[in-house]
Amino acid sequence: MSVVLRICSLLFVLTSYRCEHIMLTVMFKLKICL
Repeated sequence: MSVVLRICSLLFVLTSYRCEHIMLTVMFKLKICL
């Protein structure tokens, strides 16, 4: 059970980090365009 929770939390952290990275990249490109 704890292994499943660990994997789920790891996936959540990875996806949230990826989302944040994509948001930062988009903002950076917008800043360059402006």
